[in-house]
Amino acid sequence: MSRKTFSMRFSLVLVTAVAGLALANPLKRVEGLSVKVIDPPSRVNSIEDLKFVTEVTNNGAQAIKLFKYATILDNLHTRSFIVTKDGAPVKFSGIKPSVSLTNKKAYTTIEKGQTISVIHEVGPLFDFESAGAGKFLFKPIADFWVAGADERTFGPGSLSKVSANSDGVEVEVTGDLVKRVPMQKRASTSCSDPSRTAFIEDRQVQSFQVSFLGLTQTTVMQKARFLLKSLRTTSGTLARTIRCTNLTSGITFAVNVLNIIERVENENDPNRKLFCTDDFSQCDGTVIAYTYTVTTNIYYCDIFFDEVPTDQLCSGATTVNDRNTRGGTTLHEASIWIITLPSSRLITPP
Repeated sequence: MSRKTFSMRFSLVLVTAVAGLALANPLKRVEGLSVKVIDPPSRVNSIEDLKFVTEVTNNGAQAIKLFKYATILDNLHTRSFIVTKDGAPVKFSGIKPSVSLTNKKAYTTIEKGQTISVIHEVGPLFDFESAGAGKFLFKPIADFWVAGADERTFGPGSLSKVSANSDGVEVEVTGDLVKRVPMQKRASTSCSDPSRTAFIEDRQVQSFQVSFLGLTQTTVMQKARFLLKSLRTTSGTLARTIRCTNLTSGITFAVNVLNIIERVENENDPNRKLFCTDDFSQCDGTVIAYTYTVTTNIYYCDIFFDEVPTDQLCSGATTVNDRNTRGGTTLHEASIWIITLPSSRLITPP
């Protein structure tokens, strides 16, 4: 691969990751939007009984459209609560997905004066066994990405971050703390479809060390640093790419992304696997892929196989906001193995 070809391909992928970091803007609290856990028990004998009904109420002046994943509106096996015991976090053991931001099903619209209820089974999703018996604080994740109810364009560029009023609830668990498997796996977890296997293993899509770059480990970091150097010039390829996607991110964002890529590159676990089967029944038509945090295996949903090569970014065929590149999805899931961030931040729109 020529230096010029690599520069454009890498810069397009890097700018997708930079887009995620660029959205790390402060939250603002929305008056009238509230989250409440309804009639929680004060004490249970088993984690099987940790089932909460939550209500999200919009008492604001107008309807509001919320991105639901990794929030209290999401009833998949994602992290909808922050759980602590004596101030220490309890380890999450559910899934972390990549989600299509352009799919309307990823959003929930709450009309003025409306309340939406969601049921959560929390017991299988955290490692209560290691934490031991005692009192646990469950705080709903009430930070949302929001778009106006009449928005027709979905994606990072059309969303802003808000926070709803919310209080945690304390529940004492006195007895059974044995860890549950969140979902019953099927007997077979192999990908028997040759075309899908080839799609996943395509050099543009998956390399455990370099994720999505399709390059050898010995060259990727050298070339990545070359591109960071080009960012510092007004005519560099990466700088031009950032302008073509209407981003204003600077060198700091690029350095952060490079650090993530470097850690993905150096990761080496022969036991980690990729599957084209939905073993945990989490592919709901909006989830593109997900990582099961206990094993860090990746499961690709059907819609992943409709995604496009990364080099279509900025060509008019796709955009960063579309979030539909094979490499971007795989990088997102691969980064879960090695970066330590709150779950809710890992799957909110990048």
